Amino acid sequence: MNIGAVVVTYNPDIELLINNIQILEHQTFELDEVVIVDNGSKNIAEIRQIHSSVKIISLGKNLGIAKAQNVGVRHVMNHGSEFVLTMDQDSILPADYVENLIPFIRNENVGIVSGRFVDKNWGKTQSDRNPKGTDKEFSVVQDIIASGNIVNIRAWIRAGEFDESLFIDYVDFDFDYKLQRLGFKILEIRDVTFQHEIGSNVKPSSLRTIMGLKNQIIFDHSPMRMYFMNRNRLIVRKRYPEFGSMTRILMREILNLREIVLMDSPRSRKLIFAIRGIWDGILNRTGGVQNR
Repeated sequence: MNIGAVVVTYNPDIELLINNIQILEHQTFELDEVVIVDNGSKNIAEIRQIHSSVKIISLGKNLGIAKAQNVGVRHVMNHGSEFVLTMDQDSILPADYVENLIPFIRNENVGIVSGRFVDKNWGKTQSDRNPKGTDKEFSVVQDIIASGNIVNIRAWIRAGEFDESLFIDYVDFDFDYKLQRLGFKILEIRDVTFQHEIGSNVKPSSLRTIMGLKNQIIFDHSPMRMYFMNRNRLIVRKRYPEFGSMTRILMREILNLREIVLMDSPRSRKLIFAIRGIWDGILNRTGGVQNR
């Protein structure tokens, strides 16, 4: 099988990125090519100094994860790859990751195969979770994060690639839902795991307890991410009502605004961006955050 790998970077931790790339280059199933697509990182000079056979494509500025992924997938496709492993800059795979997923991607009705990610910020309960499903080896799931996916490029073409208008958050879920509408399945392999960090976890506090959020995982994000998360969840739910109620998501988004009180500053700016995201999501507005 011909499988390429695409890693999207944006101001990465260089040491972590080097570790990531080395693991990709030493998979027990040899990848055809490893490509870094950089979204205008300030440390692009350091990225270029990575001593490996990795191909680096610099976009010059931040054009969003969907654009970077599409550029990377087209590159490996044009170099003969039939499948592509999509990776975030800080995800870490075991050495036999690709080899263990190959048997499941061979089915022509499968659009994506992935392992289960474990976040270092999780407690034991979250880390030991078992995905729902009746099969011992894998679960057929509705949505899955992009990092760690082996994507059937034929399915990617039929789905019309990744939606660049979404820019970042929910690009993966939008793609997942498109695939399923086309009849492709998404498989999560139960006994294959990898490390992935969603975001900075808000620490426990007495205020969290008072607000009834003691046992809830809350991630801190930048104002820009707050905008895109709130906007894109609503846009995607509106596009694919069969995968979840937009009304229910809207109610959750409004309720979740209280979590901003627990985040680091600038809290007022995060609140403003989150509310703008909710409003633009309701109105189905897309485009870069620079236009908001």
